[in-house]
This record gives sequence, structure tokens and C-alpha cells, in this order.
Amino acid sequence: MVKSFLLNITKHVRKFSKLSSRDESRLKELNCPVIPIIVKPPKVITWSRPGDGCFKLNVDSGSDGNPGSFGAGGILRDARGHALAGFAHSYGVTTNSIVEVLALFDGLRMVQQRGLQNLLVQSDSKVVVGWLNSGICNLWYMWDFWEEILYLFRALNCRIHHIYREANMVANFLAKESANSRIMDFDRDDIGIGRLGGLLRTDYLEMPYLRR
Repeated sequence: MVKSFLLNITKHVRKFSKLSSRDESRLKELNCPVIPIIVKPPKVITWSRPGDGCFKLNVDSGSDGNPGSFGAGGILRDARGHALAGFAHSYGVTTNSIVEVLALFDGLRMVQQRGLQNLLVQSDSKVVVGWLNSGICNLWYMWDFWEEILYLFRALNCRIHHIYREANMVANFLAKESANSRIMDFDRDDIGIGRLGGLLRTDYLEMPYLRR
């Protein structure tokens, strides 16, 4: 009876991360299961510069639903962390995977138009990063874009890495802007001192974010 009572009330009590030895002993005597909560320490995440002679392209997508009205953003920076160009493009009602592919396509074309090479691409989409590392896109209706992406990837001497959202804040901001119909293509001279400029400055200083 006591065991049943304890099992019932444990469904309604607050979670805990530490149990005293006395309480643990009593619960064992009553054969009541105790499932400990493992508290993971936060990770320190920063955007980092790509290294001498390299450029970095960050891309991301944003939406008001999935499916929903989608947009994507991208930012290109040099080895010193200075922004060179960026975009915020809207793609209308579609799905997240399609927009992640289109964001990558638009970003690579932006780099190609500037005649740059030795590019590190970063995205927080594990799906697209996996597709590119394997060379295979699972969306057959995107294969025309995919062939062009693979061509640009080789021509621009690219590498791609998955990153956490906290290291992709500028591209994420631009993606949200585009999802809300604020469309733009810009160069370094167009960047002001607003939210975009503040996020770029935060990355330039390699200031950390905490990921819990």
C-alpha cells in the first residue's frame, strides 16, 4: 500500500537532480524506482574565423511554419572575420529541406560571382550537410539544383561543416528577415549599425554563446 502511494505521488512532484543518501536508502527498501536526472553542462559556442587564405559562408533558413512561408539568409566573410556580402531571399510557401538547399545554392552563386575560392560553408542543417558530404540529395525534384551545387562545390574548392545555431546567428537573423518579406542582397558597404551590424560585431569578436 505504501509503495503504491509513493509511486502515485511521484508522478506529481517536481523533478530533482540530487537525492540524499537517507532518502535513497528508504526508497530502495520500498523497492521504488528512482530515475536520476542527468544535468548536462552548457556548451560554449562561438563563431570562428576560417583561417588564412580562406573565406566562410554561413547559411540558414527561417519560416512561419513547415510547410509555410520560407526564406533563407547567408553571409560571406573573409579570413579576418570581415563581412563581404550577404543575402536574405524569400521562397514563398515550401518546406525546410527545399529552402536549405536553395540557401546553399544562392550562397555558392554569390561566392562565384565574386571570383573567390577556398570556401568553408557552415550550416545548422544536419540533413543538407549529410547530403553534401555523401554527394546524394534525397529530394529528386531538387536534382537540377543539386547538380549545380555539386559543380560549384568543386569549382570553389569548398568544405562544409555542421554547426550549432548559436554559431550561425547572422545567417539565422537574415533568414528570419526574409521569411517576414524583408528581402535584400548587400555588400560590406551596405551594413549599418543596427541588429545585423551588432551580430556581425559579436562574431568578429568571437564572443561566446551558451547552448543548454
